[in-house]
Amino acid sequence: ARKGLKFDGWYRFKCKNSMRSQWHSEDIERQVKDMKRELKRRFALRDQVLFSELIVDDTVEAIVETYIPLLFMATRRQIQLEQKELFGDLSITCKNL
Repeated sequence: ARKGLKFDGWYRFKCKNSMRSQWHSEDIERQVKDMKRELKRRFALRDQVLFSELIVDDTVEAIVETYIPLLFMATRRQIQLEQKELFGDLSITCKNL
């Protein structure tokens, strides 16, 4: 971990400033909640969603902000991510939303 940060669990870094640490955790949880709402809307129409369909803007920041919540949800077994070929699109299916 970088100086001033302490790794806590599988995803959270605690900063020396506990208020900042709380902000990062809450921000990630908000992103997960927003992604869950969007996926529920899309899964109501079909069984599978592609990662590329969720990208709002073709910037690195937008791609990362879309990908991170999906990783959290996959780790929590709420969705399943599958990539059939290297650098191919990710297929997202619902497991337990």
